[in-house]
Amino acid sequence: MFNLNVAGHAKNTFVNKVGQNLVTSLKVKFGGEILQDTQRYDLLQTYNDLFLSKEEREDRLKQGIPSVNMRKLRTNAGDKVTSDTGEVALASVHNTKYRIPLDHPVLNDHGVFYPKVLPNHLMFELTFAQVAGYSSYLQ
Repeated sequence: MFNLNVAGHAKNTFVNKVGQNLVTSLKVKFGGEILQDTQRYDLLQTYNDLFLSKEEREDRLKQGIPSVNMRKLRTNAGDKVTSDTGEVALASVHNTKYRIPLDHPVLNDHGVFYPKVLPNHLMFELTFAQVAGYSSYLQ
């Protein structure tokens, strides 16, 4: 989890799945073996969401796919609509907190993850997007 604030124009807001869109490279290792090594992870996650139905998209707030107005409420954009009390309440709960979900199939499809039960360590290596004005990546 991390806090992310908007600066600049009063109508600025974030893209969908902002947490995953900050990650440019994802490498998953288990017991020294590479399970996944994805470059442009941000692009992959963006295109994966294009195939969701409207109902599935509306149910993905935890994955970072809120409605346009919810994104505006969470970033306190100048053109937000405050008439929907449910969205306002939900936005106030989440506020500026975002997360980068680690949703690899080894965790989702193979039961609950407990490091002591697995015989080897599961490791996620993330490379974050380059920050404007800096030549190195955040690690």
